[in-house]
Amino acid sequence: MKVIFVTQFAPRPVGHGGDHRAYQILHDLEKTVGEDNVVVASIPLWRESLSTHQPSSPVMVRRSLIDTARSAGRKLILPRLAYRALRRLHAAAMPRTVRLLPHSGSVTKLFSNSGFSRYCEQLLGDIDKPAVCVIEHAGFGHLITSNARKGIPTISCIANIESFDRAAPVSLDERKHIYLASINFADEFRLLAQCDQRLFISKVETALIGGLGLPSHYYPYIPVGEIKESAVRIRRERAQGERTPGLFMMLGTARHQTTRESLSWFIENVRRFGLPQAIRVVVGGARTDELLPAGVSIPGVESRGWIEQRELDRLLMQVQAVLLPQRAGFGALTRLPELACAGVPAIVSRHPVYALDPPPGLHIVDDSWDNWCQAMELVSQSETFVSEQEYRDWEDKQANTLRTVVEETLSML
Repeated sequence: MKVIFVTQFAPRPVGHGGDHRAYQILHDLEKTVGEDNVVVASIPLWRESLSTHQPSSPVMVRRSLIDTARSAGRKLILPRLAYRALRRLHAAAMPRTVRLLPHSGSVTKLFSNSGFSRYCEQLLGDIDKPAVCVIEHAGFGHLITSNARKGIPTISCIANIESFDRAAPVSLDERKHIYLASINFADEFRLLAQCDQRLFISKVETALIGGLGLPSHYYPYIPVGEIKESAVRIRRERAQGERTPGLFMMLGTARHQTTRESLSWFIENVRRFGLPQAIRVVVGGARTDELLPAGVSIPGVESRGWIEQRELDRLLMQVQAVLLPQRAGFGALTRLPELACAGVPAIVSRHPVYALDPPPGLHIVDDSWDNWCQAMELVSQSETFVSEQEYRDWEDKQANTLRTVVEETLSML
C-alpha cells in the first residue's frame, strides 16, 4: 500500500501554519501505511532540489526538449498576428461574464506548473499499487484525471476554500471580484466533486461543501511529532518559571490577506486609542514588521516580523497570553491547538472558533476594541492556567479522519 502526498507547503515542524498542517498530514499518513510507503511531492522541496542543480531524469529531459521544440514550431508556423487572431477567436467563444474576469479559474490553475506536474506524473507512474494520492489544494486538481486512469483514487485534504478565502474580506462595491470569486468557487467545487474523498481542516468548509451535496469529512488539526514535543517543553518551562506582567504576543502571517487585515485592525486601534495601562505587545509573523510605515512606532507595540523558533519559544514561555485577532477568512488557526498544548492562554476573535472544537485556554471576544482591552486587562490581572489534563481530554476527542479514510479507500482497491 502506497500513498503519494502532493502539497504546496514544506511538511516541517518549523514554519507557518500551512507547513504545520502539511507536517501533520505526512505524520498521520506515515502512521497509517508506514514511513517507507509515503512519497511526498512538495513544491518548495522540489524547487530546492532544482536549485541544487540535481540532474533531471531522462524522461523529464526528453519531455522538456519536446516542449521546447513544440514551442519553437508554433512560433514558426503561426506569425504573431495569426496567433493573436486565434486568441481573440477563443475569447469570443467564452461566456461574456468569464471574459470580463481575466483571472477566472486561477484558483484551480495555481499549481499547474509544467515541470512540477511532470514530476508528480513520474512519481505516480512509478508508484506501486494499490495506492492513493492525497492533494491538499484544488490547484492540484489536474492530477485527478490521470490518477483515475492509473487506478489511483484521489483524496483531497483541503486547508480552506481558496476561491472564497482569497476574495475575503469582500467589499460590496467590488461586484467584479464577487463574480470572480463565484466563478472560481464553481471551478473549485467541480474539482472537489471529482475527488474520491474530501477532508477539510475546518468545520465551516466541511458543512458548506457537504450542504452542497458532496459528502465531506472534518479532519481537525492537532500538534504532532516535533511540534508537540516543542509545545510540551514550553508547558514545562512555563510551569517552572514566571510570566512577565503585562507582556502579550500577537501572532499571524501578514502574507495572508485576511490575517493581515485583522492584524492591521488591531494595530490601528492601538494607534488611535492606545493599549490598557502596563500592557505591552510583541508582534511576530512573516511581514508583520511591514504593518507600520518605516520609521513609525506606537507606544507599547514592538513589531518583530518573522521570529526564529528559539526566540519564539522563549517568548511563549514568558507572555501572559497570545493575541489572535481574525475577523474574516476560511480554514483554521493551527496556533489554537498548539497554544493549548503548550499551556499558553489565547485571546481570539469569535470568527475562527467556528472552524473547530475550541481547545482549552481560549478567551473568545467579539471584535470591538473595548472587548479586546477588557480581555487583556482580565488576563493580565488573573493569569489563566491551561492544565495538561484539560488539553489531553480535548485532544482525545479529535478524530483522526485521514487515517480512517485512507484505510477505507485502500481496502476497496
